[in-house]
This record gives sequence, C-alpha cells and structure tokens, in this order.
Amino acid sequence: MIAGLWLLAASLLHPGLARP
Repeated sequence: MIAGLWLLAASLLHPGLARP
C-alpha cells in the first residue's frame, strides 16, 4: 500500500520520474 501511495505521490510531484 505504501509503495502505491509513494509512486502516486512521486508521479504527481515529479512527473519526470513517471515519464523520463
């Protein structure tokens, strides 16, 4: 669960991580 929330937050805060 934590991993999913972390990835979601990371993608929202840092779009660069989600889309290189």
